[in-house]
Amino acid sequence: MPERQSTGQTPEPYEKVEEEMRRRAQQRVFEEEVEKWIKELREKARIVIAKAPPGLPNRTPTPLATRSP
Repeated sequence: MPERQSTGQTPEPYEKVEEEMRRRAQQRVFEEEVEKWIKELREKARIVIAKAPPGLPNRTPTPLATRSP
């Protein structure tokens, strides 16, 4: 690890850090996928504010998320 090298310490043996490095790599891949999914959803999302039909009390419209065509 760079932190250990900068302080003059010897790096941990690979066997000791293998699982932690694997976990970090998997977490990073997962987070990248989540960011990609969120970006795609935002690009496809369209917010429409619906007005109350005639005859109903005038209320503040509720935002509705809809899919784009």
